[in-house]
Amino acid sequence: MHIIKSLKYLFKGMVGIFGGSNSLRVKLLLVVDIIRLFFLFIRISISSPRTEYCFYSSAFQFKCYFSSFQSFFFVFNEVFCIQTYPVKKNLKNFYDVGANIGLTILFYHIYNPDLQIHAFEPNPDFFNLLEKNIKVNNIKNCILHQLAISNTIGEQRFYSIKDSVQNLDSSLYLNLELPCITYTVQCDRITSFIKEPISLIKIDVEGAEYDIFEDLLSKENKAKLNFINEIILEAHHINAEQKEKFDLLSKKITNLGKVEVSDFSKTTTMVHYEKNSHNHTLL
Repeated sequence: MHIIKSLKYLFKGMVGIFGGSNSLRVKLLLVVDIIRLFFLFIRISISSPRTEYCFYSSAFQFKCYFSSFQSFFFVFNEVFCIQTYPVKKNLKNFYDVGANIGLTILFYHIYNPDLQIHAFEPNPDFFNLLEKNIKVNNIKNCILHQLAISNTIGEQRFYSIKDSVQNLDSSLYLNLELPCITYTVQCDRITSFIKEPISLIKIDVEGAEYDIFEDLLSKENKAKLNFINEIILEAHHINAEQKEKFDLLSKKITNLGKVEVSDFSKTTTMVHYEKNSHNHTLL
């Protein structure tokens, strides 16, 4: 099963590379990267498993430490080959909510070397790798927060899924009926950290995004929302409750700015929001 998934990632990555916006040289090096990743998977599969691995990207010249090959291969394809997140240049600052091990940070840092970054990740295993990847790539002006972002401040239960791929769906919400471990994490509101204009916020929190927007769209935070120029959101609608929340959120943010949506899967939609030049009028 794992070999079939990896072959699918390989094919999907190849298609994404040649449909992307990178130069021909970078595209060819990315092809080399994902072929190397595939053979790394073969080597990992037949050798004694380790708890940590390191991959060097020839295309973008960064190192990345990871513990799960399947999830790393999936996210590498999603971010660098398929370019699920649009290339953005001339960004001043970037908030990564649900930073995982830092691949999206590496992506935007490549195009914005002086980028000021705030990264939020509650999972202790991911957070340790995130710290390591920021340090090994000498990324400056990056503040790491071992926090879950929600609509409350304090402690909440976190569900960490015990699966090499589905662990990417770990969250404050258990969206999938899969074996998991639970532990307590510290939570805060994103509005606690918004004190200046923000170029871009990425939100990928597997269901907790609706709590974040409940905070952002509240009347008392109208001024904070006006600070945000762009938001790239991975919105989940796995069940009827989330589908209702997604429909309501779509209506609200469409009234606040330019919104583009694209289906990422049957239960996930990518939402790209850009604020209007005039002041927001909250519903």
